[in-house]
Amino acid sequence: MYSIEKILSTIKWAVIIIIAGAGVWLYKDYEFQKAENTRQTENNRQLRMADSLKYTKQVLTLTELKDYTLYQNKDLQKKLAQAGIDYKKIENIIATKYSYVDNSKKEIDVSNMVAAIQKNEPKTQVWKDSSKCLTIDGKIDFDGKNLKVVVDHRELHNTSYAVGYWERKQWKWWFIKSRLLGKRQITATVMDDCGTSKVLEIKMKDKE
Repeated sequence: MYSIEKILSTIKWAVIIIIAGAGVWLYKDYEFQKAENTRQTENNRQLRMADSLKYTKQVLTLTELKDYTLYQNKDLQKKLAQAGIDYKKIENIIATKYSYVDNSKKEIDVSNMVAAIQKNEPKTQVWKDSSKCLTIDGKIDFDGKNLKVVVDHRELHNTSYAVGYWERKQWKWWFIKSRLLGKRQITATVMDDCGTSKVLEIKMKDKE
């Protein structure tokens, strides 16, 4: 038969173990929630600064990545499916969206072509339009009856640099704004020879 003292001692130690286990669980849950809040806050900060920096970095969980491709980027979802890439195997994704508009005006003299048309003589005139980044080649062709403008070559060149660096966070006190002694934070900028690039870096959250 167990004595009352032994039973009470067993219960006491069982309660202590349960409390200690609950404490460890609560602490780990607190640390997890704290890390998640930090991650989500940084993701939101990156989104707010995307227009000015032209660079965005997001740290996503597997579920968040699936939701992103499902609701915001179906083109990426389609490409991953076509390539047979399993979401679980993805470590990171870097997507660059590039846009270039050239409004410069260039004239090409086609007097010889007009003369040929007036004489009803077949003629072909080659033309070329080029800028720092874009080159377009083609020809104007008259076969004696039909006049055609043909573009047979397009070439685009651009060098883009995405540079990550740290800077001091700006602080404000009354009417004073400064970065002196501000908290260090990681940022980035994108530099292009021409046009504008927007870079999105998706990094998978470390698996627990």
